[in-house]
Amino acid sequence: MPTPSEDDFAAELVEIRRSFMGSVEARMVRLRELLTASDTAGWTLEAEEEARGIAHKLAGSCGSFGFAAVGDAALRLEEKLIDAKAASQTFLSRDIIHLIALFTQSE
Repeated sequence: MPTPSEDDFAAELVEIRRSFMGSVEARMVRLRELLTASDTAGWTLEAEEEARGIAHKLAGSCGSFGFAAVGDAALRLEEKLIDAKAASQTFLSRDIIHLIALFTQSE
């Protein structure tokens, strides 16, 4: 049975990273949508839970793909969303904007 070449392995890694970047992009779009909705209606419990879930996934996966700063920012956002009563809407909005900016810079 032939062994995969280094080129095959590198090509597979590129594809995995591309797929990951697409999923992160989709999560960032959703965070932007939640942020925009919060500007009008404030943060609902459902929006906070959804944003926390997104932040949790990003915090857990970004470091594995070389985006440590994005993962750290996502972890801070997740922690604030867990204790959302202690976090003001302004701080949550600022943290989401910061997270999106970090991701955009790292692309």
